[in-house]
Amino acid sequence: MFDFSSLNSTSKKTVREGISTKDLPDVKLSDYVGKEIIVDGFFINKGKKGEWVVVIADGKKISMPSQYTDQFKTIRDNQEALDQVLAGKLKLTNIRPYETKAGNNTYLVDFASI
Repeated sequence: MFDFSSLNSTSKKTVREGISTKDLPDVKLSDYVGKEIIVDGFFINKGKKGEWVVVIADGKKISMPSQYTDQFKTIRDNQEALDQVLAGKLKLTNIRPYETKAGNNTYLVDFASI
């Protein structure tokens, strides 16, 4: 017999304990060009244009380009990686603007361990 209670609360905690994202201001990744971001957590948003990641850092919600959604899903689905994020061991570095071949402007970041 199927245990329907297994469907309850299956989402993983992806933001460090004690941080409420409710009232954090939204900022753009462009505000961090040339800086580093120590990640306190993240969540994945869904909208008309697909999915994108919002990183929690510096008491702010930072919207990431959609091309990073798969990397953050990999982190979410790997408990060891997620535990490291929640312990403050992930930083985003080398944040820089980038123009795609189609002429669209976006940003690139590098992932690094602390």
